[in-house]
Amino acid sequence: HRQSNGGLDVVDIHGKIPLHYAVANQNTLPETVHLLLETYPEGVGVADTSTQNLPLHTVCSYPLRCDLILPLVSVDLFTVLKTNYRHRTPLQLAFRGRRPRPKGMTSLLTQIQDKAIRLIRDTVNDICEERGLPDLVVATICSFALPRIIERTKGEMFW
Repeated sequence: HRQSNGGLDVVDIHGKIPLHYAVANQNTLPETVHLLLETYPEGVGVADTSTQNLPLHTVCSYPLRCDLILPLVSVDLFTVLKTNYRHRTPLQLAFRGRRPRPKGMTSLLTQIQDKAIRLIRDTVNDICEERGLPDLVVATICSFALPRIIERTKGEMFW
């Protein structure tokens, strides 16, 4: 028996859910997005079928909605590392184009991305420490594993 989420997981012909449209519309109230996230938090990990954009990619493509970055990443921090069909992260989309960016948008995304990478690195470090592996092994694993981890998380929930 699945609890109803009010149809918030219903996709249209473009593979988009209501959250994609809400974050793209500059007239959507932040409270509406918060309600959508409370009702269907899994929506942050839903990529549309045409571009493989998550709602966070959409927010970064429409820079007037940077007020929605923190609510989205608070549900799933690792969406900041996911890439779309062009292998672009939300941060890369924020730098793209000629549209003016709100002050602090790219620095906020950079801080969030750095936090996600640190969390992965620290987790790898903890696992290696638990197993008694030397620091050189940890450094090697991190240097090789991070790019692969980021690529493998494309289009799927990290954990």
